Amino acid sequence: MNAARRPGAASDRPEILLITNHGYAGAEIPIGGAPDTGGQVVYVNALARALAEIGYEVTVLSRGGFPGHGGGPGREGSEPLGDHARYLFVPGGGDRFLPKEEIAVALDEQVEWIDRHVRERAARRGVAPWQVYELINTHYWDAAVIGEQLVARWRAEGGDGADRHVWTPHSLGAIKERNYRDKPLAVRRSLRFCERRSHERMICDRTRAFASTSPEITRSLIEDFAVDAGRIVDFPPCVDTAVFRAYPDDDLEEAYDYLARASGLDPRRLRAGRIVFEASRNDETKRKDLLAEAFARGCHDLPDTFLVIGGGPDNAVHRDLERRRAETRGLRGRTILLLGRIPDPVLHRLFSLADVYVTPSEMEGFGMSAAQAAAAGTALVTSDLVPFATGFVPDHAVVVPAGDVDGFARAVRGLLDDPAERSRRGEALAAATAALAWVPVARRFLASLAARGIPVAPPTPAD
Repeated sequence: MNAARRPGAASDRPEILLITNHGYAGAEIPIGGAPDTGGQVVYVNALARALAEIGYEVTVLSRGGFPGHGGGPGREGSEPLGDHARYLFVPGGGDRFLPKEEIAVALDEQVEWIDRHVRERAARRGVAPWQVYELINTHYWDAAVIGEQLVARWRAEGGDGADRHVWTPHSLGAIKERNYRDKPLAVRRSLRFCERRSHERMICDRTRAFASTSPEITRSLIEDFAVDAGRIVDFPPCVDTAVFRAYPDDDLEEAYDYLARASGLDPRRLRAGRIVFEASRNDETKRKDLLAEAFARGCHDLPDTFLVIGGGPDNAVHRDLERRRAETRGLRGRTILLLGRIPDPVLHRLFSLADVYVTPSEMEGFGMSAAQAAAAGTALVTSDLVPFATGFVPDHAVVVPAGDVDGFARAVRGLLDDPAERSRRGEALAAATAALAWVPVARRFLASLAARGIPVAPPTPAD
């Protein structure tokens, strides 16, 4: 048990530190409208709330010092993430947003700031800095570099038990580089695979324990980075089934009205029709262009069948979708593009009212939107590069080779033509996803760490 508690603490709960460093992480997540901001932040926020519900005090660190998305207030100080959880924004790297491929320039400054902050808290309590937190859990390679540098500093001071760092990669450069080996050179250059592999190699050589979000991540840690399997704990992204679930028809009016306002279509027509849905950031890796082409090919002769694509920001991907919608007969009048943040109550219901959820993505650490659709009992079509589908529900999702436009067209059309098959698959997906509940999985995670020599103090009973 970490001896770090409790004098001067804000509460008498044991403390856990999470670090998610890039994008616009925060209590309010501009999903679909902000670069580098998506499933990982959803995972971290849900994990923080689950740990707080279990009985811990949780702090989430993320890069600050630059304006919020859309020019909003600066990301400074702290903000609450519910009871017993909060965000704390760490300056470093200047006053502008940095894409994750450029985030390395900020890390040294961030380490200095965090180290000072932790030492100040430790001094007030009369303990060593490595005794403040029971656990430091970092997410993605940039946060892991911060975690490992903090551990190195504290270990150099002779800290007994200073290394309480667990890394959750979410994705790995080795996997993505393989997935992108046939992409144009300019695309591969922009992703800086060599630099990323170097960071990840260092992290893997030094980190005591890893939380893997998918079987693919586990295989890559073992085969590409020679991580011992005994150091890896499974912790897949979970689903909040209180919000991602099947909603009754009389609770869907708000979502249909939202689609009607966005499209100019009669909400009664939308309700009577069929909807193919996708929601993710507007990024080339999500292959929204392929989805649009597959829908146009496979569904052009299906009356009152609509394609709904949510995402942001307003970039080349979005403008390409607008062009395709205007120029393609099978898309005109049938494609609804939802640009920017979709209100949470609407988004939750869109997963439920959809007849088929489709993600042709070619770069996923897990596929959280696919899991959310599955929890809602919606039939699922994905590429074979979406680990949730291939690793957790391979018998229930329809999996298509990445890049296969005709394969996606056939898969979507087949489900739309067969309501019984849609229903069968949706029910099986919902049942399988029910096992991915945050609180029990988080408890198993902590118990698994204890079995690997990183014990975390028992939680304080809920207030």
